[in-house]
Amino acid sequence: MNMVLLSMVASPLGVTAQFNFNSIGITLPTRFTHRLEVASQSSRQYHVTGHHTLRYNGALGNPYFANSLGDIIAQEMVNPRVHPHLHFYPEDSGIHLSEARQAERWLHEMDNDALTPVAEMNGQRFFVYELAKLTSGEFCMPVRWFTRHVGEDMQLFAKCWWVVDAAHPYSGETRWVVCKDKDWEVPLSQFMFDWHNLCERFNVADAGVTVPADPQMIYGKFAITLSHGLMPIDIYDLPGFRPQPSDSVEQPLQPWSFSNPKEGNRWQPLSQGHRVHTFPIWMYCNDTSGNVSKRWNEHNSFLFTPSGLPPPPLEMLDGIVDQLESLQRNSVWAWDCVYNAPVLVFPVVLALLGDNPMQGEFASHIGLHGHMFCLSCYVSGKVEGSDEHASGPRASEVGEQSTASQEQEASGIDETRTGLHGPSILGFEESPTERELMNALAAVPAQNSRRKRAVESLQGMVMCLKAFVKPGAWRTKEETTAKLRSYFTDAQAINAKTKTRTAQTESGVKDTFQEHFLDKLFSSYAKVKGKDKKQQSLNTAAVHCLPSVVDWSASANPVWRIKGLDPHCDTPVEVLHVVLLGFVKYFWRDAINNQIGKDDVKHELLKTHLNCFDIDGLGLDGKLSGHTLVQYAGSLMGSDFRTIAQVAPFVLYDLISRPCYAT
Repeated sequence: MNMVLLSMVASPLGVTAQFNFNSIGITLPTRFTHRLEVASQSSRQYHVTGHHTLRYNGALGNPYFANSLGDIIAQEMVNPRVHPHLHFYPEDSGIHLSEARQAERWLHEMDNDALTPVAEMNGQRFFVYELAKLTSGEFCMPVRWFTRHVGEDMQLFAKCWWVVDAAHPYSGETRWVVCKDKDWEVPLSQFMFDWHNLCERFNVADAGVTVPADPQMIYGKFAITLSHGLMPIDIYDLPGFRPQPSDSVEQPLQPWSFSNPKEGNRWQPLSQGHRVHTFPIWMYCNDTSGNVSKRWNEHNSFLFTPSGLPPPPLEMLDGIVDQLESLQRNSVWAWDCVYNAPVLVFPVVLALLGDNPMQGEFASHIGLHGHMFCLSCYVSGKVEGSDEHASGPRASEVGEQSTASQEQEASGIDETRTGLHGPSILGFEESPTERELMNALAAVPAQNSRRKRAVESLQGMVMCLKAFVKPGAWRTKEETTAKLRSYFTDAQAINAKTKTRTAQTESGVKDTFQEHFLDKLFSSYAKVKGKDKKQQSLNTAAVHCLPSVVDWSASANPVWRIKGLDPHCDTPVEVLHVVLLGFVKYFWRDAINNQIGKDDVKHELLKTHLNCFDIDGLGLDGKLSGHTLVQYAGSLMGSDFRTIAQVAPFVLYDLISRPCYAT
């Protein structure tokens, strides 16, 4: 083993050392030699690429490898061609929107803890959740830093909470109370003393003039709006304080939990006086081609991991989330090539990118073919082979409206939060459009026993569309995780398979990662007779098959462990699959298969148009292949449709009908 380590150390120094264990009479187990090969390969790769390769044993039994996310981030920070273009603060750009940092997600929706926690000025470091003093003499608690254009300059601003010093009516001890006020914004230029300075000044003789209370002592926080001013004079929920009738008290005094007042923000000791930046990332996953001999051969791969890995995507995500959680706790040191100084960086996931099926898998959604076919809201549709329609409640729901309403109220679902699709399954009142639709559908001739498809009237079709394209209720992370938790709990009792499958169909929540473990539990007692023996067999399987018999999240989709991310809404539209592989693909197929059809003359003419088309200025790699684009119209890729989108209006002229061309 020492000889192997010596070889790995000597290799980067240009010294080649090879050892043959067989020559000295040592035979190593196959598993051990494999580990040596992996370790040696990882070490060589690190010296070539600058990042380590980590091996994971997936929860579903598949081994896979991932490049170190921390090493990749550190490389980006030290790269002089990348770092100057990186942004670490969100920007309030008003109505202008052209970059991710200007969008609602980064600017308003992400947790304060997930953003860059500090702003620096004149050698002082103003961390969030630390007391600060302003040039006006007021004290505040910054909770979020962002940028905004002021004239021609880009300036840093902080969203702040008010803080007041208050003496306890019995002990007389003076401490700070934080009053949440989401609308108070303060430019960095108006900050005077940071937390460290305030702590030092509190210990000097004139502490009562500069700092009226110890910055390391905080009573707690409460949300209150006072009619007699923004600076409250007393504390709610402490002896001696009684709010006025005109005061609006949202909640009583709560313990301060955002930081340790004695130590300040948690990044204070970790950063050791250096800068701290958040590093938002787009997490992308797709089933990409991993074969050079064919145009397509499915391999799942994640950003920051080697391409062409065979394990299922959610199993691979498990290892990546482990890295994310570790880096968000401990961060990674990097060299800042702009400031020529060390910098502490931690990653956050801004959004999950992928096509519709992949995003549905991220959100633990049953898929586009399910009754509840939308990963973002509770719209329902017609199930294949049934009489259920997209609008209006199912027959089983008619008698359950009151029960569903009670469940909705108990779960805290906000009815004012609406999505883009149709009626929810949560018991909302039936709209006039739905009643009209049901009447229209009732007028359609009933299907006979052979289930021939009924002829739908134009009026019924229009009403279907109107009922579909209307506000509905959003799915939320809390609702989905509660449903997955119930699957986990139910599966540990016998004969729960039918109940679980029905719940998955009714809610549209189905986790492919969790399914692996549920199937093992359901099959563990399938051939066992007797209730007690079945339960015993199930209990044994739960101990051996489940990562944890108590923690449901250990056997669920790893995406739910990503802090501050909701896969139902943080999955933006992706241009490749929505545009190029969406309507561009279907327009082209319609033109080839239906508009031109079997007309061989037009087929050859279209190929000639494509072959002779001048591609100068279109940014294409080479001449177009008319035969490929026409003959294999059903098997093209995104790059092909990108080309087609640019040339189709010209090459299809006079080859398809006028209405189709106008479309």
